[in-house]
Formats: sequence, structure tokens, C-alpha cells
Amino acid sequence: MSLLEAYSNYLKVEKCDSVHTQRAYLQTVSCWLLHLEQTEANYDHDDLSLTAISNFLSDRAEQGQSRASLARAIAALKHFFHYLQERHSQRTSQLMGIEVPKVYRSMPRVLSLNEMEGLLESINANDFSSVRDRAILELFYSTGMRVSEMANLKPQDLDLPQMQLKVKGKGKKERLVFLGQAALAALQAYLNLRPALLIAGVESLFLNRRGGALTTRGIFNLVQARALAQDLHEITPHTFRHTFATHLLDHGADLRFVQTLLGHENLSTTQIYTKVSLGRMTEVYREAHPRARFKNSMS
Repeated sequence: MSLLEAYSNYLKVEKCDSVHTQRAYLQTVSCWLLHLEQTEANYDHDDLSLTAISNFLSDRAEQGQSRASLARAIAALKHFFHYLQERHSQRTSQLMGIEVPKVYRSMPRVLSLNEMEGLLESINANDFSSVRDRAILELFYSTGMRVSEMANLKPQDLDLPQMQLKVKGKGKKERLVFLGQAALAALQAYLNLRPALLIAGVESLFLNRRGGALTTRGIFNLVQARALAQDLHEITPHTFRHTFATHLLDHGADLRFVQTLLGHENLSTTQIYTKVSLGRMTEVYREAHPRARFKNSMS
């Protein structure tokens, strides 16, 4: 078994990383190993210097890769070097010291309450696609789940009497999320129609119009189509996740509570939503504080 194959098994079996993460890490590591074969004669990871990885990153930069792409490449290589240390007793501590370039994150797109309500209420037909799409959008807004988590839902994950459901997130970690009344009603309406289309053997909660499992791409497409119908542009399933978190914080939810619902390991990941909510916080302050606004003293 090659080193790359062994690392692939490690990601899949032991780390339980998502398919997307596995693909990204393996692509970077494959390019790294190829680079070493072409530039470093008889290389040994124990003897590599920072110059080797700097040359690798310089080549990628010259190919037009962005700062964000380089940051992701460094993260993938650090993960690989950690694997070499852990499983192959190789000394890669010098390579572990390389710094990740600063990436300036743009603020996520967030729908206003009126935009969100308008989008949800616009889906009011009784055909299968409309009922299903309404349930999916209500569920996104009610739970803040990721599109991959939505695609992987199964009927047994639902606990409708308790108005909650079980979500399997990154690294196959499970968490509970909650259903609001609107999401519960939309989901029950969908469940009433689901058996008529279901193909035997399909376990997914959400189905396409042929009765098969609805994929992440299918969910992405229906979200965009429903949003564009309301003249809302650049809307993705992740927009609902951003909006879910921001609206909770706007209405007084604790940051750590939101962190738990989103399934974030680190609080710093959740803190971006405090920046998004700053405008709302400023508005509340101006309205609520007795001396926050200038008074007209002119007579």
C-alpha cells in the first residue's frame, strides 16, 4: 500500500472526515508528493527544510491560486505532517512551523426577517416539489444545518413529538437540533406525500421527483431557484445557516448556545456572527439608551 493510500484510509476510517475534506486533503498531498519527486532527489520527510514547502507554495501561487487556496493547502499539509509523525514516526516539526497566510473573510450574506418570511411564504402550492421545498427551506431556517446534513437525513432521525431531530455533522458527530412550529407543520405535510413516491430501498428523508434520494446538488439547485423567484440573488443553503445564527443572536440567544446548535467545535468559528449582528445591536442601542441619540435643543 502506498503512502497516499494509507493516508486516504486514515482520513476515511479513523478521522471520519467528510468526502469533501478527504478529496481536498488528498488532492493537496498528492500534488505535494509529486512536487517532491520532481524536485527533491531521494527525498525524506525527516530531512526536508522549509525551503521545500516554500517552493511548493510558490509554484501554486504562480499558477494563480488565491491566498485562501494557499491557506487551505497549508492546512492540508500540516494535517498530513501530523499523520507522518503519529503513524510513521517521522520528524516533521520544522515543516509544522510554517505560517498560514492571513485570509480576510468577507461577511456572510444574511437575509432579513422580512426577506426570509417572504421567501418561505412564497412556496404555497400543494404539488410534491412545492411541499418538499417548503419543508427543506423551513428546516434549514429552523435548524441551521449544513446542506450535507440535510441530504443525509433519514426518517428515523426525526422526533416529531419532541420537535427535534438528530443531525450527523462533520466527523460523524451527532447533535440535536430543534424544530419550530412552522418547520414542524411543513415537515408533516411533506411526510404525508413521501410514501407515494418512495422507491424501495431508499433511506433518505428527502426525495427527488422520481422517488430517489435528493442529493446535495439537488438541494442547492432548489434553494437557488426558489430564491431567484423572489429576486434574491447569491443565496445558497449556507445563507440559511448564516441567517439562522444571526437571527438567534439578534433576539438574545447566547453565543455558546448557537455554537452548540451549529455544531462548531470552536467558539471562534461562531463569533463571526457577532460581527454580522453588530448593525442590529447598534440599532437596538440607539433606540433603547436614554442618551444614545442627539436631541434637538433648537427652539
